[in-house]
Amino acid sequence: MTDELAPLRLRLDPLMTIVRDGDDACQIVTSERQLFRIRGKTVPVLIEHVLPLLDGSRRVTDLRIALDGRVKQALLDDLLRLLMHNRVVRDVTDAPPLSEAVRETWRGALQLLSRFSARPEELFGQLRKARVAVVGDSPWVQDLVDALAAWGIGELDVIGRPPRDVRAPAGTQVHTQPWPQLASTVERADLVVGLQDGDFAAIAELKAVNRACLQIGRSWLHVRLTLDAEAWLGPLHAPGGACFECLGLRINSNLKAGREAAVAQRQAEHGQMVTRRLDFGPFRQQAAAMAAMEAVKHLTWIEISQLFSRCCLVDLVSQDTSLHTVLRHPGCPACGPAAERRLYPWDADEVMLERTLIVPRGAELA
Repeated sequence: MTDELAPLRLRLDPLMTIVRDGDDACQIVTSERQLFRIRGKTVPVLIEHVLPLLDGSRRVTDLRIALDGRVKQALLDDLLRLLMHNRVVRDVTDAPPLSEAVRETWRGALQLLSRFSARPEELFGQLRKARVAVVGDSPWVQDLVDALAAWGIGELDVIGRPPRDVRAPAGTQVHTQPWPQLASTVERADLVVGLQDGDFAAIAELKAVNRACLQIGRSWLHVRLTLDAEAWLGPLHAPGGACFECLGLRINSNLKAGREAAVAQRQAEHGQMVTRRLDFGPFRQQAAAMAAMEAVKHLTWIEISQLFSRCCLVDLVSQDTSLHTVLRHPGCPACGPAAERRLYPWDADEVMLERTLIVPRGAELA
């Protein structure tokens, strides 16, 4: 008979808390809404001797040897199966090894990832290998860099016009790229995040990002802070969906003062108008944290993003949210259909038509 437990390395879930409830009962608590209750004479042995050994460093064979004389093997195996079935412990036999320094630095990220997967180390490994490009020219760039680094993103490319000096958080490589390297920076990235800090801000830069991503089929996330204290998460511009210029056309077509807004946007795009920012640190950090969460979803697929061709508007004062779909615009100059070729080799203004007036016999001209 195969001993399937023997080679396993088991670790107590990092989010679990053990609460004693008398001599023969305990509660293993995940959150206020989820707990697992155990009763029986073996509870003291379980708490004092079994659970402390479930740190992932020992095989079940080693546990049996260490607990010989305290717990019978059959009872120990039944306890371990019960804990595994209820996800109190998990098998980390094939999990990528992480040093204690790494676990301590990114303890919060690993705990959150463990809610989505029984193997958070694998998800964390994906984030450590990921490279994200951040495009922006405001203090918001630093907030997003900090938020992405807190998840363990391995490399960040920061590019803006003008470039900004960015502090590199511990454990994350940050590269400041010159604007002429936009195309190559986008090509290297697993995801691009474009920041628009203020109304009519960074339009020319984000159009350039949009065109570069369209050319190579790269996804990028548009995030915006407005002077109305709103955070715009998305759209996530991905191949086949609406692009940044589609969004601009859709917005302008729904404005009562569309012409006036277009004039202001055109002046901002050409540097003829100074754009204003919200310039409030707590709101920048809040929006950066939400943007980083969307980036993690895209990089690890722990959850399907709702932002593909959609924009989530968050009122940072009332905390109200609303989700809006953005359709592709058929007249978009960036992703719309290519202009049809001319039917004739000459231009329309070179065609001259002559009309002959035929008068029926017997009729007179007035």
